[in-house]
Amino acid sequence: MLTMLMQILDLIFPKTKRERTVERLARNKLTLRLIPSQRSTTAGIKVTTLTEYDSPRVRELVHSLKFHNSRAAAHVLARVLHDYLAESMANESTFGECRTLILPVPISRARRRERGFNQIERMLTQLVKIDKSFKNLVRTDVLMRTRHTTPQTKLGKAQRLNNLRGAFSVAGASEVRVAHAVVVDDIVTTGATLAEIKTTLEASGCKQVTLLAIARA
Repeated sequence: MLTMLMQILDLIFPKTKRERTVERLARNKLTLRLIPSQRSTTAGIKVTTLTEYDSPRVRELVHSLKFHNSRAAAHVLARVLHDYLAESMANESTFGECRTLILPVPISRARRRERGFNQIERMLTQLVKIDKSFKNLVRTDVLMRTRHTTPQTKLGKAQRLNNLRGAFSVAGASEVRVAHAVVVDDIVTTGATLAEIKTTLEASGCKQVTLLAIARA
């Protein structure tokens, strides 16, 4: 019955080529090649990226998650995130013994009203479904966006840095004090957003901040 209903809905609301491609990748249990790479950004911070944005598959997945709220894309991307985190967290020299918090880059209330969701939160929801041991580590109530800002893609390097000053806050410094915060984003360009978040967390007493992104554009 459910299958028939889905077929009827597909006739009424035909899926785009991108949606069909992403769902096929998810059904086939695609595993993206994990290619961790830590490089400095123009904002002066080090960000670890997990895949190559040059890959058409990665671009399809990121776009489908960010603009179409694709659960299938969120799941595929969460798998590559899980592979990296599971391996890294087993390495004491990387993560140490302090409490770990996995934090999504937050979006403003205006952006959430416009889009209806935070794509990084969607991906972390899938991460927990893949591995329940991450349930108490993922926190969406710690790092907050305090104001709406002009989209970074419309600004130059200097403007990007100024645009984000004071745009983030920590809800309760006790949550991050002496903790290791792992901040997750989808795409990093100049790194201005992650740089401001790192500054905000460190000012709140965070002991260590690791910056992750699925890929670098």
